[in-house]
Amino acid sequence: MDCAALFPLPLTLFERYMLLDDRRHYPMTFAVQARFRGKARRKIFEQALEDVARRHPLLQATVRRRFGQRPVWQAAASSRPCLDWSEHESPIDPRSAARIDLHRQPGFRVWVRLGPETTTATFQVHHACCDGLGLLQVIGDVLASYASHCGQSMPRPVDELPPPLLVRRGDYRVEIPPNIGRWTILKDTVREAGKWLLRRPVPLAAPQGPPRSARSLGRFGPGGLSYPGI
Repeated sequence: MDCAALFPLPLTLFERYMLLDDRRHYPMTFAVQARFRGKARRKIFEQALEDVARRHPLLQATVRRRFGQRPVWQAAASSRPCLDWSEHESPIDPRSAARIDLHRQPGFRVWVRLGPETTTATFQVHHACCDGLGLLQVIGDVLASYASHCGQSMPRPVDELPPPLLVRRGDYRVEIPPNIGRWTILKDTVREAGKWLLRRPVPLAAPQGPPRSARSLGRFGPGGLSYPGI
């Protein structure tokens, strides 16, 4: 994919909403942690991250905003995703996992911690760049690329995405049926808004059971990486 031909790329309405809703104390970021058996190899993991950044260029882009103009995505100065690697199971520095300012840095970070026989990878992303389901796909692409660099034949290779798909990412094809008038839409909007504004607050229920902070996805072994579904 020729990323240079795509940028600058206007933000979609949803991406602008995620950007505007981002606050210092309420950042629009989320994280997914994956734990594996075996130790990952750093150089190969870095190559896999770079492959995925080329496949998903918004992960390695920043936002440029100029007075009187719509914000646009632009390619970051570095093509390498932010990676914090430790050969020990040291905790993640809270300062390094703070709010992501898309005007200064890309919205994708990765922490890798190696244990005696395990690898824990934590992926953090800004919601303007990717949603939860999308991040799971990104992690799957990282694993597939890692396995490919280890010499494993993949039945589903990580192919390049056609640039037009990225350009049309905000085209949801949502159209108002011709038999529904604007007055009907206005009445339904007011009615639903009234339901939401007049409803009584309900106390939140206490969480049930321990939280699942990590999920085992596969195994790092001498021959590379294997995980279910591939």
